[in-house]
Amino acid sequence: MERAIKIIRRERHEFLNYLQILRGFFQLGKYDKVLEYIDRVSMSIQERQEYFRLFKPETALILTELYYLLESVEATLTISGDKRGQYNKDFGPVVERFVLENWELLKTYTGKKEVKIILDDFPRIELIIDDQKSQEQLL
Repeated sequence: MERAIKIIRRERHEFLNYLQILRGFFQLGKYDKVLEYIDRVSMSIQERQEYFRLFKPETALILTELYYLLESVEATLTISGDKRGQYNKDFGPVVERFVLENWELLKTYTGKKEVKIILDDFPRIELIIDDQKSQEQLL
C-alpha cells in the first residue's frame, strides 16, 4: 500500500509539472511546441500504463517505481519480447534486486544506460551500457 501511495504522489507531481511546462509554452507563444510535448508525455504515460495492463499489480507497482528511480539517473527501463502479454510470473522483486545490485554503476556512469526486461522463451534482465550488454540475469 505504501508503494502505491508513493507512486500516486509521484504521478500527481509529474502531472502538475506537465501542466506547468504547457503553461510556459502558451505564455511564450510557442504553440508549435505544445503538440510535440503532449505527444512525448503521452508516450511516457502509455509506457507506464502498459505495466498495469500486462502484469500483476505488485509487479506493475515495482516497475513503475523503478521507472522513476532509473529516470532520476538518466537510465531507461524497457520491456520487450514476444511473451510480454503471456508472462504472468511476479518478476518485480527480481528486477528490483537487479537494479539495486547495479545501482552504483547506474548512478555514476554518464553514458547511455538501459535496464531491459526481455520476455521471450528465455526471460531475462539485461543491463545495457552504451549499447553493450554489461550484466544479465535470468528471470
